[in-house]
Amino acid sequence: MYTEEELNTNKRCYEMSASKYQENSSLYEKNDRAVLGNFMYELTKFKNPRILVLGIGDCRVANKLKEIGEVYGIDFCSKFVELSKKYDIPCIEGEFLSTNIDGIGKFHGILCASFLHLFKEYDVKKALNKIRSVMYDGGILFVGQPLFKNDIGWIKEKKKSNSNQYRYHLVHNLDWWTDIITECKFLNISLVKTLDGTDDNKIWWDSVWKKI
Repeated sequence: MYTEEELNTNKRCYEMSASKYQENSSLYEKNDRAVLGNFMYELTKFKNPRILVLGIGDCRVANKLKEIGEVYGIDFCSKFVELSKKYDIPCIEGEFLSTNIDGIGKFHGILCASFLHLFKEYDVKKALNKIRSVMYDGGILFVGQPLFKNDIGWIKEKKKSNSNQYRYHLVHNLDWWTDIITECKFLNISLVKTLDGTDDNKIWWDSVWKKI
């Protein structure tokens, strides 16, 4: 679990970035559609699927998912939770592992874009098991996250070299990640490298998984 300092640092980072995400959201819309294609295709196999977005952010992706189903969200950033009201998306404010979500029912699809790498190594499996607990059998999980060539662990990093924004996140490689999610009984449907990072170590991967 987060220490209080780690949680507050990450909250502060995303709170400070909230307006910037909203200003630049139109720049990502075309890429969102391409990246989410497999996830949305799998969800259309369900009738009026219920979809949970973990880390709802600027709501642009959640709003697209409303085209195919009923969307809910969770985020620890109060500004993003407030923004979700503009899009009529019910959203719970809270840190995922410590928030009681028993009352929100089960979902056919869960989206984790830039979400799971914000957990410590030993909490990733806890998060995946909690995700499983609110998914229907055969449900679809989307994961978008940076993975790395080097296997380092939990770090504190400046978000940008010219910024005073820091955040904590996990640095692990693709093999470690696929072993963990497979152990949690998810079957891979697709795995795509979508974006090279700012250095040779970091690569962004998007993947779609089925609960088995």
